[in-house]
Amino acid sequence: IINHRAPSNMFTLKISGLCKTAVILLTFALLPYTNLEQQHWLSLLAAFTLIILTAILTIRLTVAFSKAKNYVSILLLLAFYLCLISLFSSDGAGLAGHLNFYSFLPNPKLPFLTYKIFVPFTLFLMCFDTADRVQSSDTDERNFPGLVRFFVIGITLLIPTLLFLSYGFGVPLTGALATSGLLTAIIGLALQGNLSNIISGVFLNVEKAFDKGDWITFDGQLGQVKSISWRSTRLTSIENKEIFVPNDKLAQSTVINLAKNDTTFSKGGFISYDSIYVHPRHNPQYIIDLLKDALANARPADLRPFFGYTGAFFVGGKENGLEFSVAYDCIDRALLFNQRSSIMLSINYVFTRAGVTMTVGNLLQNLKPDASLAVIQDFSQDFSSFTKPHTTENNIYLESQNAELWFRRIGLLAPLRDKDFSLLAKDSVKRTFAVGETIINQGDPGKSMFVIVEGVAQVTITNTEGASAVLAKLTIGEVFGEMSLLTGADRSATVFAIRPVVVYEIKKETFSKIIKNNSKVLDGLSTILTNRQEKLNAARMELEDSADTKPSKVEIFSMLKNSIATFFAFNDSRKKPKP
Repeated sequence: IINHRAPSNMFTLKISGLCKTAVILLTFALLPYTNLEQQHWLSLLAAFTLIILTAILTIRLTVAFSKAKNYVSILLLLAFYLCLISLFSSDGAGLAGHLNFYSFLPNPKLPFLTYKIFVPFTLFLMCFDTADRVQSSDTDERNFPGLVRFFVIGITLLIPTLLFLSYGFGVPLTGALATSGLLTAIIGLALQGNLSNIISGVFLNVEKAFDKGDWITFDGQLGQVKSISWRSTRLTSIENKEIFVPNDKLAQSTVINLAKNDTTFSKGGFISYDSIYVHPRHNPQYIIDLLKDALANARPADLRPFFGYTGAFFVGGKENGLEFSVAYDCIDRALLFNQRSSIMLSINYVFTRAGVTMTVGNLLQNLKPDASLAVIQDFSQDFSSFTKPHTTENNIYLESQNAELWFRRIGLLAPLRDKDFSLLAKDSVKRTFAVGETIINQGDPGKSMFVIVEGVAQVTITNTEGASAVLAKLTIGEVFGEMSLLTGADRSATVFAIRPVVVYEIKKETFSKIIKNNSKVLDGLSTILTNRQEKLNAARMELEDSADTKPSKVEIFSMLKNSIATFFAFNDSRKKPKP
């Protein structure tokens, strides 16, 4: 298979070396034709000079030269060739006719004829080899496919060979062409299928419908292109199996290239669409809002910070319920299942907290639930968790849930007791933020934390030089601002809405009552905050490219616990009456 990297390059390098060797040998073969007695000394000097310069310039043709220098050198060699042809043809029939150096040949002019016919084609091959290289110093990468190189080299060698046989030995070209045509017809009939594959392979290489490494689909098959040989194209399937496809079949199929995309439509690659079904009595607009929240918070499996394209659409009513379509981009087809998993996990997370179930039609009505589902069932799956709201300003699925249940989902608040949750639900304040609106600013003082009950917020940190980095995206059921609430520290990051956001704000005065009534809360909160602070410290050190030693987990825990205790104790002591 000539387009495999190592054999193809070796083949090309051998051709390049043979071309240079042929030019040098054929040029020096002109020396015996010099007639020291009859030719003028200026003609002799010019001939010797051109022969020596041709040899030196040919030797210096190398990949170390830039392409431009090699092209100039090849043009100079062509000029030398024309001058030598003119010099050695000036005396007509006197071309070494009196010398006996080539007397062993049937025609003493054969070496000169060989030089005259083969050198121009040899220079063309050297020019083609220069154009074939991607870079002058790189012999590994090539611009033209292996099949194209083979046919160009083959035709370039065949034409001068036929001319040489015709002019040197009197072989009629018509006879040679007729004989070769007959042989071609016989071989073509015998190898009709293979020739069709070879010609299809040539067109596939010329048209560049796909390149090595591209993911393509054809006739329901999916694979990554590994190589295009004379007869077939080799693919690797998503199951890591090799697929050999005849080039003729591939050329006649409709090929979809997943690697070549319109960047004006999506910068992240090809778009994948998946269907989501919900109960037919749901409100489609609220479901679309939930899907957009989930898509904005999903993390790409290919380690990009964000998706290049996402979308949520209402398709209509189907036998499985209301159908919605979610769209997202994927760069590497091999990661599509990971990408889909990330999207579906995010959708399930948001749907679960909104009390919405992804249904598969009548299956949910006939299938008895597993016993273990009662253990992991979220609060939002219980009818008693919802109350009819007075207004529907926000998403009704999230707006109608009891505030207390939002706080019970939060791991940070796990040490709290039932009466503590009731206090939070009573004293917390609901706030709404539009897209782009800042919720908290890095460096500002803060005495509250926030629980997201709708939308998506983005967390960014900025160093002293003004460089910023995205730390996280937060969505339904997640919290931020807890460090300022519990320790009195300034805001460590900026948080703003990238989707319409609704939050519950918990203020310090409320939490001061909880810590005063429940001493075990202090240790639980300190443990959870320690893990979060470690991640924040790591992000800051990476942003600032710092090699400073990070404080240990024990040190962070002790520092946070003392800060919480001191902060709330100081707050309470100010309220005590003086004796």
